[in-house]
Amino acid sequence: MSLHDELKSQAKLVAKDVRAEKASAYSRRARDFMDINPDAVLGVIDLIHREANRKKPNDAMIQAFGYMFSTGMEALRYKVERQHEWAEDLVDEVRELLFLLAKGGVISPHLLMFLLNGFIEAKLDPGEDLTDLLGEVALEQAADTPIPDSGDLDELLESIVEQVGGNEFEVYAALAQTSQAMPPEVRQAMMGQIAASENPVLRDTGVLYLLDPAPEVRRTVCQTIARHGSPSILSPTSLRRMIALRNWLPEGERHYLDAAIKMARQKQVECASWPQGKVGELLASNMDGAGAQSIFAVVKEGRKHVIASLLVKQGVGVADAWCIRDQSKADVKDFLGHIRAETTSIPVDLDFLHTLVPHYLAVGRKAGNVPTPGFLDFVEAIGIEKWQPSEFSADDLLSLLEKDATPSHIEGKAAAEVIERSNGWCDESDFLESWFEDDAEVEAVLSEKPRSRTPAKVNAIIKSILEPRRGKWVERFLWTALWLKQKQDLLSPWMEFLVVGRELHRGRPIKEIPVMRNIAEVTVMAATAIRF
Repeated sequence: MSLHDELKSQAKLVAKDVRAEKASAYSRRARDFMDINPDAVLGVIDLIHREANRKKPNDAMIQAFGYMFSTGMEALRYKVERQHEWAEDLVDEVRELLFLLAKGGVISPHLLMFLLNGFIEAKLDPGEDLTDLLGEVALEQAADTPIPDSGDLDELLESIVEQVGGNEFEVYAALAQTSQAMPPEVRQAMMGQIAASENPVLRDTGVLYLLDPAPEVRRTVCQTIARHGSPSILSPTSLRRMIALRNWLPEGERHYLDAAIKMARQKQVECASWPQGKVGELLASNMDGAGAQSIFAVVKEGRKHVIASLLVKQGVGVADAWCIRDQSKADVKDFLGHIRAETTSIPVDLDFLHTLVPHYLAVGRKAGNVPTPGFLDFVEAIGIEKWQPSEFSADDLLSLLEKDATPSHIEGKAAAEVIERSNGWCDESDFLESWFEDDAEVEAVLSEKPRSRTPAKVNAIIKSILEPRRGKWVERFLWTALWLKQKQDLLSPWMEFLVVGRELHRGRPIKEIPVMRNIAEVTVMAATAIRF
């Protein structure tokens, strides 16, 4: 079967999920296919514009191709983050193809926007050429369209509010589906209309753009609020949010927000009290091979429930967050059952989050990343008022863990036995299967030893990859120890992970730690077994 035939076959099955409005094994199979064949995104582009140009396009097939495109781009982003040159080249090829198709009129502006949303969902930058082209198209269309009066614009924006149930976070998400692919100056222009709206939900939505990915948009929001920050424009809830997220922003931007907050205070805008969340179940997944860890919270809200999720990641910070509201007990049960089936997740307490979240806020701020508005939604849903960036170092983690550890289990002969037994951990802990290095540096190291036997390649990975990245692995073992400690189970191996993390932190050679040699072996196997 040709690639095009395989893509069409996969899309027909995903289209069944689209019509049923529920993901199944069909969608998971398509995601797996795109993970293994990331170059197939080019074929998806060809197929989706063919479908869109039919006399009677099949909307379910277009949505299915869109899903496959975004999952393929997400797989590419994973490789781009690891500095694989071929992945960066392929993303550039996708950008160039879309630019040429759009510039030549082969795909419509609407379809271009749809595909650029695939970039946004995959957290990849569409690039200046595409965003500029989209901005030009938007301006041309605006020039050819009679200027609607303000009532028509208000009606359009209010229809969005009504469609998503009047929740400002969902309004932001709906607007972001189209606006994130536009140039920052287009998003800046949106602020004036939203800030001047008579609809309080829209005005509250405007404040969420303080967490827009683009610094210039964040500055515009601050300036807009400073001009219009009266009690009739700025709600007490919005002021509370401005104060809460102030320290989440890069240091160089905070004075803009400080000025807006000061102006709101001078105009006697009241500050709302913090919502009180009734957290029921709280689960956390293991840290995976990419250094990512998920939190899932169930919060009682009236007679219904909110499912709130948070994703944190080493070197990135708070990577994503979202809330699903109006969930029944049956909905919650199904969701948690799915999480337990698909991930290695265990119950945790709020103290765990009080350590984890401020640390990753600090990691993100150091990396120049701001959390998404979904994180603010998550924080409000569970009712945590005082989470501010505060890095938790390896020494801090060691002190916290050692305080509750049994000395006879982590010292002397016991510690030596833990290190010696660690070569069997990969068989005992399923999540360790994903713990290996996978990036361009690994390829470069192994390319210098094309004919070497596996032990020589493993030694090269230890020397040139794992040793220089010792700090990353110290964190991974210690944070995992803290996570496993939540189980309150005598059989929990948290002290064993503590011992390995401590030995790494103390500088013990990686070649002397069997579990690290296992990680090097899996790294070699993964790099030599899968080649693009």
